[in-house]
Amino acid sequence: MAPESLVLITNLTIAIIAYFIVHPRTAGADLHKLTMSDLGATMASVLMCGSLFWDSGVEFSVLFATLHWFWFAVLSYFVIELPFALWYMKRYGLRFQG
Repeated sequence: MAPESLVLITNLTIAIIAYFIVHPRTAGADLHKLTMSDLGATMASVLMCGSLFWDSGVEFSVLFATLHWFWFAVLSYFVIELPFALWYMKRYGLRFQG
């Protein structure tokens, strides 16, 4: 399996578990708790990918660029997470105040 696919599947799995199991139980409709809980999910992604690719020298291809495993994990998690986050915020009526 290509390293990119492995990271994407890992990130998708973490996002699904986070937004359908963990966040509803730990954060509910509290934006601050959601942010902290999601930080934990992002860290889980980085730790999982780091355990697989730390010091491996594997380069990840993104369009016309190559990225280090850390940046690929963080950026791909953000892209995968965004639709889940928007759905969750709509479902619980959360809004950013600023």
